Amino acid sequence: NNLTEGSRLGITTHWNVTSTLPVRTTNYQYFFSDKMEDKVVGTSDSFYFDAAELGAPDSLQVGTEAYPIKKGTFVYDSLEGGQMTAYYYYSDGYFADSARYYNEHLSTMSVCVAMSGGTPVYSGTHTSEGGAKTIVDIFESAGFENIYVHYPEPEYYGKDSEILSTIGYVIASRDITVNSDTQTLIAVAVRGSEYKAEWASNITLGDGIGEARGFCDAANQVEQGIYDYIRNYGLDAEDSKFWLSGFSRGAATTNLVAKRLTDKYGEDDIYAYCFEVPKGGVFSKLNDGLTYAN
Repeated sequence: NNLTEGSRLGITTHWNVTSTLPVRTTNYQYFFSDKMEDKVVGTSDSFYFDAAELGAPDSLQVGTEAYPIKKGTFVYDSLEGGQMTAYYYYSDGYFADSARYYNEHLSTMSVCVAMSGGTPVYSGTHTSEGGAKTIVDIFESAGFENIYVHYPEPEYYGKDSEILSTIGYVIASRDITVNSDTQTLIAVAVRGSEYKAEWASNITLGDGIGEARGFCDAANQVEQGIYDYIRNYGLDAEDSKFWLSGFSRGAATTNLVAKRLTDKYGEDDIYAYCFEVPKGGVFSKLNDGLTYAN
């Protein structure tokens, strides 16, 4: 797409900039594009969006309700090495509509979660103080509680093993009130980068019985982790909303977990945003009557 002033765009795609001047967008959600110059294809040497410096609105209007917007920072890996810090904007209002409707603001927030959920530069084990610290930080900053971290050292056990490989994920929750109804929002971030030995499971294909076995194996672990989390914290899954996000291998895993949760709880309350998703399942596994638009 040719980007002009005021344009809206998907931050995980490539785009062309035709102007030789820096481009400014009025959409406050696209706030860290200036950190991703290597993803931009164009003729200008200057690419930045200063909306983050101008600040986001104080609230998000959904129907007749105004939901507060929380502004914070998160850390993610730079492709050049080291870590970068950027802004995020979170609002409970992102979950006011049915999950079947695409929400660009929630999509952008999900990118932040997926990026922070990737293993950062670290030394030592994958713990809340190591590989998972950045995702713990963004959840805590956004007001989530009961944060459960499962970030094992990456391992691949082999195609003949009952469990193929490890998978890292973090689960957190918070109570939200949308449309005058208070529910629990359960957030799940799946590790999707720097997973080392786990990569071998990406090409372990059959037989997952309709799903790529490597991704199926990872999804089994995350799905069980969610059910354990619900049980351990005494939550009511039927009165909860689920928000899942992942990148690459984490996206394929997230996609399959979201499909299973949708089969169990319906489409309206399973918000799944996946980025750079490998194909993990087949069409024949879809259930009649569900659109899987969430």
